[in-house]
Amino acid sequence: PSGIGLISSSANSTKAGDSMEMAAIRTVFGDFSDAIVITSLKGLVGESFSASGALQVAETLEALTYQRSSVRNSDQSGIENRQGFGQRGRIDTALVNAFGPAGIASALIIGCSKDVN
Repeated sequence: PSGIGLISSSANSTKAGDSMEMAAIRTVFGDFSDAIVITSLKGLVGESFSASGALQVAETLEALTYQRSSVRNSDQSGIENRQGFGQRGRIDTALVNAFGPAGIASALIIGCSKDVN
C-alpha cells in the first residue's frame, strides 16, 4: 500500500457511494490513505458507464506525467481532489478503481517511469 501515491476513485459524487469507497480505501490502505492523493472524475463528467474506466485511465496518465490532476472536488464525502500534488513529492504509481452499475469492478495499477518530465 505504501507504494501507491494516487487513487483515481470510481466515486460519482453520491454521498452513500463515495463514503463506501472512502471507507474501503481506508480499510485497505490504513494509515497510508492519508498520504495518498485521491481523485474522482465521475462527479465532473457524470456516469459514463463503460467509458468511465478509460476516462479515469487517461486522466491518471496525465496526472502521473505532469504531476498534477485536472480533477476538482465537488462532493462532500472525503474524496480529496487536488489540482497540484504539492509537498507530497513525485508520484510514480497510481491505482484506478472502476466500478460499474451492474456490479462489475476492476482495479488497475499504473506505474510511471521516473524519467518522464
